[in-house]
Amino acid sequence: MLKRFSISLLLFLLLPFITGMGAKPQEAAPTIKAEEDTEGIGPATGMQNLPPPHEYGNITMKKHTGEGQAIRSVVFPHWWHRTQFVCKVCHSDLGFQMKKGANDIKQADILEGKWCGTCHNGTTAFAATNCDRCHSEGIEVKENKNFYEITKDFPTNSYGNKVDWVKALEDGKFKPKTGLKGDEQMINLDVVVEIFLRNPVMPDVIYPHAAHTKILVCDNCHPNIFKPQAASNQTTMNKINQGHYCGVCHGKVAFPLEDCFRCHRNN
Repeated sequence: MLKRFSISLLLFLLLPFITGMGAKPQEAAPTIKAEEDTEGIGPATGMQNLPPPHEYGNITMKKHTGEGQAIRSVVFPHWWHRTQFVCKVCHSDLGFQMKKGANDIKQADILEGKWCGTCHNGTTAFAATNCDRCHSEGIEVKENKNFYEITKDFPTNSYGNKVDWVKALEDGKFKPKTGLKGDEQMINLDVVVEIFLRNPVMPDVIYPHAAHTKILVCDNCHPNIFKPQAASNQTTMNKINQGHYCGVCHGKVAFPLEDCFRCHRNN
């Protein structure tokens, strides 16, 4: 009886150490701090929950609107504007910077014909006095274009808008203007850059200039996003996910980062 009691007492005293309850608390594993996001550059949406196709690429402008202010925020549909103009018209000719919060857009300037007012003058596009057409966060505006109706015959893709915009442009499904005062000649630089990976867990990256120079001009990317010199851009997926390098467009407006093999391919 005494022997059984002694064994029970010994097990009781050792129980916390057997289960780990009496062990010295271990310090939490050190957290590796991610590279800080550059001010004004938002993270790409790649590797995150993506919005539905008709909302992918939309920009909600809240600098002077929304969040308790007198008027709803502006929702800018990139998908519709890319069917009307190539990217360089807004991001080069009109001076819209491709950085979150970098453009101080005010209604007074728009009404004077600046920024959006360059086109939204009642002639090229609807007048900027049709408030709900732009200030549409949280509401449905019947007058605005329907994404699914416009793109129903476009070649499809598995990610983002579910549209293969490069092929749709090549197939003539839409014909964006290349300038504000008529079509301008784009460079169409057909140069392929192969980017070799240091740790080849994926195929190397094949970068096609041609798909980009049909809609962009050189200074949209060089030198602010990419230095035009071999081995001078320390591009990593971590930085791209944070909105740097390719992540300035991809994961926000261009196809998202989940579509790995659009870039990582052998040919």
